[in-house]
Amino acid sequence: MLDERYLSQFPALRSQLVRAAARMLGGQAEAEDVVQDTYLRALEEGDRPGLDAAQAWLTTVMQHIAIDRLRRRNWMQQWLQDAQALAPAPETSSVETRAALAQE
Repeated sequence: MLDERYLSQFPALRSQLVRAAARMLGGQAEAEDVVQDTYLRALEEGDRPGLDAAQAWLTTVMQHIAIDRLRRRNWMQQWLQDAQALAPAPETSSVETRAALAQE
């Protein structure tokens, strides 16, 4: 389990991590989410990083999570563009078409 000395570093590093994530992602809200995910990952890992390496480890984890989000964002934008390109064009129905459909 994480000891108090390690946990006490989190608040001091938080603002630095949020600033770095905001520069990478372009927004404060998403940066806050990434830092929160970073802290969750640190809690899941337990005693893995040493006390003197906490800042470097947290920064590295935050960068990896931010890069994953950027990749996901780019993938989603590409997927939406492809879906829009494949979508059928909206049909502009004529009076004759509407009348034929109404008779059916």
